[in-house]
Amino acid sequence: MFDRDPLVNRSGLSGLKHLWVGRAAVWTAALVWQAGGIVIVGRAETPSSPANGSGSWGNAVYVNLNIGDTLPYLGKSVTLLGVTNNIVTVSVDGKTCTLAVAQLTLPAVINGVRVFVADTRPVAALTTDEEYPLVHAALTGDALLCLSDLARPLLDPDRFTFPISRDDGFCWSMAENSHMFAYLRPQRSHEGIDIDLTPARGKEIHALVAIEDGTVRWVEHGQPPEACLLLESESQPGLYYIYQHLNRDKVFVQPGQSVKRGDRLAYTCGDWRWGHLHFSVVGAGGQPEYADRYRYLLNCFPQLAELWHGSLAIETPVRTSGKFRFAN
Repeated sequence: MFDRDPLVNRSGLSGLKHLWVGRAAVWTAALVWQAGGIVIVGRAETPSSPANGSGSWGNAVYVNLNIGDTLPYLGKSVTLLGVTNNIVTVSVDGKTCTLAVAQLTLPAVINGVRVFVADTRPVAALTTDEEYPLVHAALTGDALLCLSDLARPLLDPDRFTFPISRDDGFCWSMAENSHMFAYLRPQRSHEGIDIDLTPARGKEIHALVAIEDGTVRWVEHGQPPEACLLLESESQPGLYYIYQHLNRDKVFVQPGQSVKRGDRLAYTCGDWRWGHLHFSVVGAGGQPEYADRYRYLLNCFPQLAELWHGSLAIETPVRTSGKFRFAN
């Protein structure tokens, strides 16, 4: 999905016009070579896969920018002004906004462009995970931004669904600490999003389902009783979904099997402490093997939040009953 065009001369680019034709969209861009890689300086007519080591997912594009770079998008100029740790300053047609990496935060709307920060160079530099050295490999600039048209959802709800069934009353609190790129220990940057499934430990409830139509590429066993599954997107071949912490005795699909959006894949496993789904989106680098599955990961919290709530206009629920305890 993110493969660079083999016809592009990487030794030096200046003002090269490139027409990218995706499955349902066209990207017209001028490319320039910079130290951080190829940077898009053209216009995205509709979301598609740019040839700068970034990419797309659903109706959004992920673009790498270095500080000072400007990207025309949907007729407006998006400029990366600064990066400090996980905080990014972005300008859209002169309106400036400060955003944090979307670990548990939603996109901002800046002059009509929906923006969230997928990753930054300082966040990636916090960890040196020898087991999965390519966790942050989708990041090639100072910041990886996700841009989208406010008039469209990040993921079309008629093509995508939340990866856990709601049939048994599952409720996602979004209170987990092991969010995208969470700093878990000196060498580890969390390789996805954990979704709490503690009530499902040892039970056949809250089934894990296909987020969209796709093909199961492999099912691998980890430490007993776990299994892990890789699903390739049908709408965007080369984009993969990882489902980790499955109950190996309750996996209902096999490699090569085609599945439809919402089809049951497996149930989770769990121990005395916690049961959860570890969910990741692999955006580049070809089909990963189990041993190096966490590579070129895309920050996906806003998309999952949108699928869960039905929109990004999330409101705090009003409690009309219950017991409240106040500190003295």
